[in-house]
Amino acid sequence: MRGGQGEENIYFFQGRYLLNFRKYFIFANKYSPLIFYSILIVTLFFGLNPKGFYFKNNVRWSTDSPGLSFGNFGIAHTDPFIKSIAGNPALSIEIIIRPNAGDEKSFTHILTLHNGDDDSQLMLGQWLSYIVFMKGNDYENKKPGKRIWANTADAGSDEIFVTLTSGIDGTSVYLNGQLVKTQKDLILEVPPGDSKSRLIMGNSIYGKHSWEGSIRGLALYRSVLSDHQAALHYGEWRKDGNFRFAEKEKPWVLYIFDEKTGIKAIDHGTGKNDLTIPKRMTVFKMIFLESSIEKLRINSGLVSDFIINLFGFMPFGFFFSALLFRRRGKFPIYFILITVGAGFLLSLFIEIAQAWLPSRNSDTFDLILNTTGALLGAILFGFMGSSIKTVNSK
Repeated sequence: MRGGQGEENIYFFQGRYLLNFRKYFIFANKYSPLIFYSILIVTLFFGLNPKGFYFKNNVRWSTDSPGLSFGNFGIAHTDPFIKSIAGNPALSIEIIIRPNAGDEKSFTHILTLHNGDDDSQLMLGQWLSYIVFMKGNDYENKKPGKRIWANTADAGSDEIFVTLTSGIDGTSVYLNGQLVKTQKDLILEVPPGDSKSRLIMGNSIYGKHSWEGSIRGLALYRSVLSDHQAALHYGEWRKDGNFRFAEKEKPWVLYIFDEKTGIKAIDHGTGKNDLTIPKRMTVFKMIFLESSIEKLRINSGLVSDFIINLFGFMPFGFFFSALLFRRRGKFPIYFILITVGAGFLLSLFIEIAQAWLPSRNSDTFDLILNTTGALLGAILFGFMGSSIKTVNSK
């Protein structure tokens, strides 16, 4: 600050340029309604941008062979019907998949038996070129002993006949009829408890773990298939090109996927549990204001989120404060609290709405950064106003 004749100005250095507080303060005050509502629209647009998700269920019938093809944000499901049987953990799953290229670094869900409790879910997923059978939701493999996996690159074919058998003697995985891995100390069973599980294919119950690929057939058995049966079933599928061979085994659930049209895949097992292919993407469980310490690990994504969420709400805080000043002609300290409250409510609305969008995440950390950004914007406007008031009083 420096003195002189006439009116004194305060200058703020930014790069090589001098910004005149008075000039921009008057501008902000004069055009605050227009600028504020423009900023509000832009904030809502980017906050609620679905980012490739448009509610249409990205699942279609295969045209060249029996099967369902799953794209990004696709899902198929049954109503809840699967219940564990006390004292009988025996379970076998046969599924024919054409997995994606295997370059997706996130964990995607091919098949899930879910009763509402993530910790007890039974699922088949894909990570890179690996298929993983596991119970629970430890996708980062921090709790060993709850999964078994196999590398699809070792199968030597695009379409892979996957067999899982699990019982009191352990769990085994077969690829194309050949045993590839056994774990004697692992039992993968239908989620326990009184709640019935639903079968979900191509995604998780949150709609945020899309698997891209094709499923040619699926059979679930309440028994442990033998090595001979695993090899025999693979041979019969290779001969006939469909899953009808499983009918004579009386499976608990069987989908042949030869309908080629409609919103239902018929259950050829008990005949009671048809698979629904909804026209719109279905989310069974929303995550509101997720909070995870893991997300605070320093990486480029965290730095980018920090900058966008913090500084992205500063213009809102600044021009909301300008709007209050314009209406009252002064800017008392409690206006900052009003601005922070407005920023918090706007951010909360966006975060709640994002819970309904599989392509977005509702995050507590984002809410905190947005609210802090609104606070900084309000403080900046208050500082400019008080600085000009101080100069004018000299």
